[in-house]
Amino acid sequence: MQITFKPYISNSFIYASGTGISHICYFKEIKMLSQSSPLIKKLLVGDRRWEWIPILVARVSLGLFFSVSGYNKLFVPERHADLVNLMSEIGVPFHKFTAIFLASVEFFGGLLLILGLLSTIVAIVLTIVMVVAIATVEIEHAIPKGIGPLDWMSWFLYLPQVLYIILFIWLMAAGPGRFSLDYLLAKKLGINNKDQIK
Repeated sequence: MQITFKPYISNSFIYASGTGISHICYFKEIKMLSQSSPLIKKLLVGDRRWEWIPILVARVSLGLFFSVSGYNKLFVPERHADLVNLMSEIGVPFHKFTAIFLASVEFFGGLLLILGLLSTIVAIVLTIVMVVAIATVEIEHAIPKGIGPLDWMSWFLYLPQVLYIILFIWLMAAGPGRFSLDYLLAKKLGINNKDQIK
């Protein structure tokens, strides 16, 4: 049996017909519209010219949170005592030293994030701190026992530490943004990777 194809081209689509076969390809106007419309391009792939704004907001917000949290754990006696007791309860060795070290990492790490200095290193260190916190405290005490896997995953993703980790990973990949000391340092060193520094 011989199959013949008869193409018909209109403004909107190409239609090919044959014995028992029909195929509609609707692409011509979509392609032309997407190429000529900046709005469609922004809706589909975004606009990296404005990426520095969410980077700045995320970096400074995380920095403020961790610096304030670390300050309270270092210099507010009640908060420091609570942290030491928690370290002791979960069996952390050298719990008094560990409490001071953890609070210092949060405080100084947060300040560095606000300034945008050594941002990637700080993000890595604080990610490790969050992973340890999830593994040693949050899973054991924040997530109810005896729930199904989907409920467990819902509770897990609801943990604020998980959100912090996601934001840290994003900052590691995107960089600290143009309003950061790291950016100024990179310019001094002659590093100008436009794909990474916004």
